[in-house]
Amino acid sequence: MISNQQTKDKKENVVNKSIVNNICAANSKQATAAGDENIFFNSIKLSFPDYKKIMLYEMDMLFLVDGGINFLFFGSNFSDYVSTTLNYNFTSLQNTKYFNINKPTAVFLHGWGTSFVASVNQALAVAFISRGDYNTIIVDWSKYASDPDYYEVAASINDQATFIVQVLIQMQNAGYNLTSIYFMGHSLGANILGRVGYQLIKNYNFTPTRISGIEPTGVFFGNFNEWPTGISLLFPILNFLNAKFVDIIHTDIYGQGENYPVGHMDFWPNFGHDQPACSINPFYFTCNPWNDNCLNCNHIRSLKYFTESVSSGLVRKFKSRLCNGTNYFTSACYAVVASMGFYADNYANNPGNYFLTTTGVSPYSVSNF
Repeated sequence: MISNQQTKDKKENVVNKSIVNNICAANSKQATAAGDENIFFNSIKLSFPDYKKIMLYEMDMLFLVDGGINFLFFGSNFSDYVSTTLNYNFTSLQNTKYFNINKPTAVFLHGWGTSFVASVNQALAVAFISRGDYNTIIVDWSKYASDPDYYEVAASINDQATFIVQVLIQMQNAGYNLTSIYFMGHSLGANILGRVGYQLIKNYNFTPTRISGIEPTGVFFGNFNEWPTGISLLFPILNFLNAKFVDIIHTDIYGQGENYPVGHMDFWPNFGHDQPACSINPFYFTCNPWNDNCLNCNHIRSLKYFTESVSSGLVRKFKSRLCNGTNYFTSACYAVVASMGFYADNYANNPGNYFLTTTGVSPYSVSNF
């Protein structure tokens, strides 16, 4: 006799297989995509109110030339940093404790509604500082990310990206090697980096080496290969055309995150939803949305996974299995494994969708096989 729990498990497996099927179908189309992504975006239709709202916000964003986005160069600890912006004398930072020209550089963009001082963002910066083998930079765009109107902020990502690119080009002109920069972005910050990559490629014939999209937000964004019928997606999401290597972590596909594969490697911990120990607090309106057990738990868990992958120092952490079939962790999947997060580029020769499970508390990484 089948128990209620067995029936529940069976239904959940059907749902999860459906998710994998959708992911794989999108991935097969993605693999054949080529050319300028604007070919896809030009077909998107906006209503007049949409244009009006975007144009008004574009006018507001002209004030970006007066500052508002800062590149924070960190020294030996999180409280030791130099804040820079456009037209800064970047040469003065070279070969100081804030920037070693012989080291690669980690550049991180935080998400909407937060800033560089948020605990989850601090933790990632501290992880890189503690490693000692990377220059550490946070792009603090909290002046604009703090706008409660998400739509307006999302509409501004090209402007945010343009300003960031201008700073990067000034850094390059001052002798910085952009090839050695490793870009990472969480939530809306990931999609801004997509625009940064696009502009660098189009306007400067430079392709970023790597961009890690840590739970790119999917609200008003979408994979240009998969326009759902009847839905007009407005803005381009970070995708595999924006850098030589793009890896993505999906943890909130039923909420704020993107639910299609958009990178060279896409990682789906716990099928990309319902992260362990995450539950919506019935009193979420009274709690800090950036804490676990609140509204954004699944969304920010991706950043905690990623931070752990940086600080662990173990290449085999967050072991994930390539699975482009209908089954998960069975013989129908491939024997290929990879590490989600910081070390994902070690497996760049095996692109595709990777699945893994995690725990609900740190350390999150478990041995899956």
